[in-house]
Amino acid sequence: MVFFVPTAKLPMEVTAMDSVTKILEGVGYGSGEEPWLPVGIGVNHSMAYVGKVGTGAVNVFTALGDTGNVAARLQAHAAADRIVVSESVYAPVVDTSAERRS
Repeated sequence: MVFFVPTAKLPMEVTAMDSVTKILEGVGYGSGEEPWLPVGIGVNHSMAYVGKVGTGAVNVFTALGDTGNVAARLQAHAAADRIVVSESVYAPVVDTSAERRS
């Protein structure tokens, strides 16, 4: 799981899509050879609760709530070499792409 904090490059949806594209390239997709790791990715965008979960030596800093749950469900539907995105990501990315072409 990757999450972007509000200080990340805006718009965050476009930053997320750039990042997942780099992940797929990093494991070998698009190189003309078989990737060394089959990866499917789900992307969602919304507010999330973040913080430390656990006690003592067993704890992690993570994001909690529906945002991560939706992303996990999208990822479960993503075949290897595919990116499945929610509407909250798709619409801003398409709008930004249209602006770049204008």
